[in-house]
Amino acid sequence: MESPSSVILETNKRYFVEDKFLIVNCFYDQKRIRPFLKDWIGLYPCDNVKLYEPLIFEYVMDHPRIDGSCFKIKFILKLFAKSVHCSGKYQFVYVDSYSKIIATSDPIEFVHKNDCNCNNALSQSNCMVHITIGQVSNTIYLLFKFKIAFVLCMGHNEDKALNSTT
Repeated sequence: MESPSSVILETNKRYFVEDKFLIVNCFYDQKRIRPFLKDWIGLYPCDNVKLYEPLIFEYVMDHPRIDGSCFKIKFILKLFAKSVHCSGKYQFVYVDSYSKIIATSDPIEFVHKNDCNCNNALSQSNCMVHITIGQVSNTIYLLFKFKIAFVLCMGHNEDKALNSTT
């Protein structure tokens, strides 16, 4: 595992459930590490980090670089808003191309801009249904992004690339 200062995930402590986007700044120590095509950042409940089951994820290299050593990662909140609850703590996890955890953010929470209509005492089964729905949609999204990256890597053999992944 890289030293803790190789990658820093800068987040807010709170995000509004009603916001359109959620921004995470990802800073690199360019002398120690550099991002690769398949490095990604996922959002997880703090008490349930299953590496291949993020609530949502984004590939780092799909986002704009700022000042050379910082990527501005934009998550579309409505894609996973039903999977987060104002009673829970979450964290972002940076995973490299080899599925190693490189960095984690400080815990964050989601709150409402106005009065909360959520049931803060969510039952475990209710919460798991929302998390499972988010994980299934993200698995499909992950497979789709993987196929696109694979086709781009294969270049001129697009038909061969698509057939070999199905």
